[in-house]
Amino acid sequence: MSSAESNEALLASIFEAPDDDAPRLAYADWLAERDEPRAELIGTQCALAALAEWDPRRIDLQRRVRGLLDRHEAAWRQELPRLDGVLWGTFRRGFIGTAMVTDFATLAREAGAIARVAPIDRIIVNDFGSEPGVEHLPVLPWLRRLDLDGSYRDGPAVDPERLADAPLLSTLRKLGIGANFLRGAGLRALAGSPHLARLTNLVFDSNFVEAEDVEVLEGSVFSALTSLGLGNNWDRYGEDADDPTFGDTLARRLAGVSTLRSLTALNLSHNGIGDEGLVCLLTSLHLAGLKALNLGTNLVSGEGMAAFSRPDVLPRLESLDFEETPIGDRGLELLSASPHLSQLVRLGLQQCEIGAAGVGALASSGLLGQLRELKIGWNPIQDESVRLLAAAPGSGLLHTLLLDNSELGPGACAAIASSPGLTGLAQLDLSFNPDIGSDGARVLVGSPKMASVYDLDLGAAGIGDRGVVALASSPYFAKLRFLSLDRNSLGDSALEALACAASFGELQELMISNTEESFSPVGLEVLFATSALPNLTRLGLRESRLGPDAVALLARSALLPQLAHLGLAFNDVGDSGALALAEAGAWSRLLDLCLHYAKIGDAGLLALARSPQFPRWAVVDWSRNGTASAEVEKELEKRFPCAFGGLRGKLSLTD
Repeated sequence: MSSAESNEALLASIFEAPDDDAPRLAYADWLAERDEPRAELIGTQCALAALAEWDPRRIDLQRRVRGLLDRHEAAWRQELPRLDGVLWGTFRRGFIGTAMVTDFATLAREAGAIARVAPIDRIIVNDFGSEPGVEHLPVLPWLRRLDLDGSYRDGPAVDPERLADAPLLSTLRKLGIGANFLRGAGLRALAGSPHLARLTNLVFDSNFVEAEDVEVLEGSVFSALTSLGLGNNWDRYGEDADDPTFGDTLARRLAGVSTLRSLTALNLSHNGIGDEGLVCLLTSLHLAGLKALNLGTNLVSGEGMAAFSRPDVLPRLESLDFEETPIGDRGLELLSASPHLSQLVRLGLQQCEIGAAGVGALASSGLLGQLRELKIGWNPIQDESVRLLAAAPGSGLLHTLLLDNSELGPGACAAIASSPGLTGLAQLDLSFNPDIGSDGARVLVGSPKMASVYDLDLGAAGIGDRGVVALASSPYFAKLRFLSLDRNSLGDSALEALACAASFGELQELMISNTEESFSPVGLEVLFATSALPNLTRLGLRESRLGPDAVALLARSALLPQLAHLGLAFNDVGDSGALALAEAGAWSRLLDLCLHYAKIGDAGLLALARSPQFPRWAVVDWSRNGTASAEVEKELEKRFPCAFGGLRGKLSLTD
């Protein structure tokens, strides 16, 4: 069998069994024999997909996947066909898993071609209100997920009656239809559909259903649902604001729907649910299988959290989110005392009016010792609270800790640095705590605790050059792959330190945007010429006071060839800077270039659109510049179709 025949046979086996890893891994072995880097992507993404969420091996695998994509994705995308009205999404288990189409007419025309490109199972439709409608499409045996999210809608909302009658739905496992203002009529139409018996995941957020509408779920086709999104139905500033019973009534009626016995994940954020509604949800026998519950932006009170200690609450929850719900210290005290949360590993408490008393209760409870993720930023938490958290027994399991936008200073950094626990900390967010300053940063980065951190956000933390110099000279960042220093006062010393950082060899993403000072050409030249950041593929320089000369310096630099993602929004790029980028001959990896509000006129934009240097699939966001000509806009849209209509946002949705 020839090499071409082997390739076709192996690919055919993947298309025949898209859910099976074995054919993909066999193809990876065949590619590895030919030294193709795609082999490593297939093997690594398959291994990643098979691991449990908190498996420590995920960190290294995720780093490898990002590195492979940033180095090779531009070249791999060159192999994809250009289909009119079709954009290719992200790689999943080694192959493109998603395609976005302009409308249903495009899907009808290109479905066969899409199915031949890769084992795609997800379609995102951009304008789903146009003709011909969804009801005219045939069944696509390979389609498992369909997204009609109105947040990015270009045209009218989807017609729920026509959607419910569409045979296209018969193969779906997941349907995303949020933000279409469908109200109860839409939910009733879907509940009566003869084509949704296989559906396990329904996202119906932001459709403004009424409390009584959820009763249509009883006895409907949704008996197989394991995940349901019904968030954002309560208008706190509109007609629902004067109805204090709205959320509790919705929760009570939902809790009585026996059809939902298979649910493991439920999103009820922003629904005005109060104490009574919380009790109904936690004690419902029909929701006894829930593992993830999102009650963010609701009205549960501190005393209402006593519901978690009721004897009839079933201890199944693994993930719980109360973001922007005013439970306060009393609420966290009661939650921490619950005997029914022995399986909880993820807790979201952002903006919950929590202070030292609540944090102290959590720290002294057994609950903290089992958490893997704690989001507790945007609260009036001070250094003493962090000392309590850091000193708590069993905190070594904590993987993700978000303390952003609190009231922290150097003492919080000292507490983290000297903690007897926190040995597994991988993601740490201390952003928007301006009192931390360089002194706090110096204490933090001198700690061996940082040796496990791969994601560090110190944006708007009051850090100056001294802090960055200490950070760059720390021996403990061998695993660091993401670093944000946005909104700090950084000068040339900081840039020079970053350019010479001895332990930043694994750093993949660096954010130094919105700086309070202007970088000089000297500092920028040193950073752009660095060889100490060999894996840096993502650079954020948004609103950094860069002018055309600085952009031209980057365009000529040794750093440019390794960049896959570059952010230059809100800088004075101008026509000459755009021309320098257009003429750069080193765009070997570029996937995403953001030039939003960059003061570029028609001449510069046309130079970009006509540049032969950009990879064919590069996304260039050229919005909010000086375009005056309809002809120029048309040429730009043709050359960079991903940049408009919310398409960039859609393609970045979780795949």
